Amino acid sequence: MKKIVSAVIAAAVTVSAALPIPSVISAADDIKNIVVLGDSLSSGYGLSESEHNYGEIVGNYYGAKADNFAKSGDETGDLLSKLEAPTDEMSASLKAADCIVISIGGNDIIHYASSYLLNVCANVNVLQEGYTKADIPEDPTFTDILNLVDKEALKTYANDNPIQMNSTVQKLRTHLTEKDNKKYDCVIQKKIIPSIEKINADIKALNPDATIVYQTMYDPLQFDDAYFKAAYKGNSLKVMNLVRPVSEAVTESFRTQLTEADLGGALIADIHNDFTSLDDNGAQYSWYFTKMQEKRDEMDFHPTQAGHVAMAAKVIETIGLKENGGDLIVQTFESLPKKASYPAVAYETYKKVADTTVPEETTTTTPTTTTTTTTTTVPTTTTTTTTEPTTTTTTTTTTTTTTTTTTTTTTTTTTTTTTTTTTTTTTTTTTTTTEPTTTTTVTTTRSYNADHVGRWYSVNYVNNEGQKENYINGVIIFDLRSDGTGIAEINYYGKETQTDEISWYSEGDKARVSLPDDFFLTDLTYSNSELLAKAGGGTFHFAKLSLGDVNTDGAVDAKDASAVLVAYAKASTGKDTDLTDEQKISADINYDGHVDAKDASQILVYYSYLSTGGTKSLIEYFNK
Repeated sequence: MKKIVSAVIAAAVTVSAALPIPSVISAADDIKNIVVLGDSLSSGYGLSESEHNYGEIVGNYYGAKADNFAKSGDETGDLLSKLEAPTDEMSASLKAADCIVISIGGNDIIHYASSYLLNVCANVNVLQEGYTKADIPEDPTFTDILNLVDKEALKTYANDNPIQMNSTVQKLRTHLTEKDNKKYDCVIQKKIIPSIEKINADIKALNPDATIVYQTMYDPLQFDDAYFKAAYKGNSLKVMNLVRPVSEAVTESFRTQLTEADLGGALIADIHNDFTSLDDNGAQYSWYFTKMQEKRDEMDFHPTQAGHVAMAAKVIETIGLKENGGDLIVQTFESLPKKASYPAVAYETYKKVADTTVPEETTTTTPTTTTTTTTTTVPTTTTTTTTEPTTTTTTTTTTTTTTTTTTTTTTTTTTTTTTTTTTTTTTTTTTTTTEPTTTTTVTTTRSYNADHVGRWYSVNYVNNEGQKENYINGVIIFDLRSDGTGIAEINYYGKETQTDEISWYSEGDKARVSLPDDFFLTDLTYSNSELLAKAGGGTFHFAKLSLGDVNTDGAVDAKDASAVLVAYAKASTGKDTDLTDEQKISADINYDGHVDAKDASQILVYYSYLSTGGTKSLIEYFNK
C-alpha cells in the first residue's frame, strides 16, 4: 500500500503532548461496554448504511457492545437534559459502561454564530428578498445562513465596507473565545465549559468507575491550497479570509478551555490535532476528512468515512491500545478511495492502532454487538441575549505633563537621573435641575502617566497558546496625548483606515481608553515599556515607535532607507529580513504589510524634506 506522508512537525507533537492522552491502559482488555453520547459527529450523520461511524469501529476494536445515544443538533444543554432524566435504556447502558465517549459543544457555537451573523445580515439588508429578522429561527444553523442570506449582496457589502465587516467578525470571535470579560458573552467559558463540567458530574453520579473521553473540535475551514486558490476569488475570497481565522481561533479556544476544565481525570481525544495534521510546509488537512470541498455550497463539515476512521483511531489511542484488537478499523481504512494520500499525523495514529489488530477470523475477542440510536432532528434550545447598558460621560480635563532630564558627570562616574512629573487636574461638573432646584457636584480625578503618552503600534498578536498569529490583516495605532485625548486607528493593509477620536487616563499601570463600540479590544495595560490589550483570548502587544526610524537612533535618514532596502533584498531571495517585529512596523511606511523599496523611497523623500529645513513629522508630512 502506497503511503504519502510527511514528518510530523514538532509543534504539533508538543501541543498534543500537553493533553492527558495515555498510550496504554491496563484495563483495555476488560472493556466490554461502551456508550457514545453527543451530536451529529457521534451519530454518524451523513454516512451511508454500508459505512461505519467511529463508535462502531471503537466497539469492534475492544470486542465491546457499543450503545450510541448521540443526536444530531444537540447542544450541551440538550445532553444535560437527557442525563438529568435518562430513559431506562440510556440509564442502564450508562451504569454498565466501562467507557463513555462524548462529542459535544459544536452546536452551541454554530447556533450562537449563526444567530449573530444572520442578525447582522438583517441589519445591513443582505437577506434574501422577502426575508426579515422575524424569519430567523430561534436556533439557526449554517444551513439557515445559506438559505436566508443573499450571498452576492453579502460579498458586495464586504467589499464595500471592509472595516465594518472585519469589526463584525472580530466581535463574533471575541464573544465566543474571550474569558473573564463582562463586555462580551464569553460563550465557551461561560456556557459550554460549565455545561460539560455538569455533564461530567452527572455521568460520574451514575457510574463513578467509567472512563470518560471528550473530543476536541476540528477546524472545518481548512482547505487544500490549490482548491482554495481556484474556488475563492474576488469578493468571496475576501469574505473567506475574514471568517477562516475566526474558525481557527474558536476551535483552538475550545481545545484549550476543554483541556483546562475541571473534569475529574476525564481523557481528551485531540481530534483537532489529527484532522489538522499540520505538516512541514504548513498545510492543514481537515478538508480530507469532510465534504467541505466536495459540497462547498452546502457547507457540509461533517466527517466522512475517512473522518470516522481518524476519530476512532484517536479515541482508541486515548483510551489505550490492546493486543489482538478487532480489525474493522483496518477494513474500513482499506476501503477508503484516497487512502494513499491520508494525512501524515492522522496516519501515524491509525498505524499505532492498526498494528495491534488481528483479522476477524483469527481474533480471540468477543464479537462486537452494536446498538445505535440516532436521529437527525434539530431540537429547540433557548438562546439568551445579554444587552449591555450604554453610558455617556462628558469630561473636561486640563493636564500638563512635564518630563525633566538631568545629567551629572564626574571624572570617574556618569549618572543619569530622569524625573517624571505628572500633573493631575480635578474637573468639576455641575448639573442643575428645577422644580425643585437641585445642584449635584461630581468631582473626577484624572492623571496621565508620561510613560503612557505617545504613538503606540501593534507589533504582534499572541494567542492563548502562546503563538504569534495574524489576528487582523493590518496594524492598530493608539496616539495617546498628554491632555487625555487621542486617536485610535486600524490600518487594514491595502484597505481603508478606521480612525476614531478617543479619551484616556491612567489608573496605576493601566491606560484606560474609552474606545468606540466597534473596537474589539479591552483595557490597555502598561508593562515593561509595552501596552498590552486583550482580544479573542489572546493579547496584542503595542510598542511606542517612531515611524521610519528603523535603526532606532532617533533620526529618520538614509541609514534607515538602507536598512529597509537590505531587508527587502533578503526577503526577495527567501531569507529572513533580520528585522524585529518593531522594526518591521517602523519600516512599513505605507501600511501595506510589506517592507520593500516603496518604503525606502518614502523614507528618502522625507529625509530630503528634512534636509531642506522641513519641520513636520513623517506622519504629518505623508498625512498619516
